[in-house]
Amino acid sequence: MEQQFAPKFSGNDLLNLDKFKGVIKLSVDMQPTSAFSIDVKRPWEEPPLNSHEKVEIIKQISALKYGRKKELVDKEVYFRVGA
Repeated sequence: MEQQFAPKFSGNDLLNLDKFKGVIKLSVDMQPTSAFSIDVKRPWEEPPLNSHEKVEIIKQISALKYGRKKELVDKEVYFRVGA
């Protein structure tokens, strides 16, 4: 594996990687890129992006856009099922 990431990373570099770190080589337009290091995100350490207020606003917008009155849905089910 050392040959794949040389000359940028040595075998020692690959063996001594910290947790949640890595070395990667991508293929872009069928051409390999040079190797580079990555740091994997740890979602349990990051604060949530959406606050409670944002979640409530999204729910309200969704209800306005996609919501239907219960009576209309009940009638539609009744006519489709015929019960």
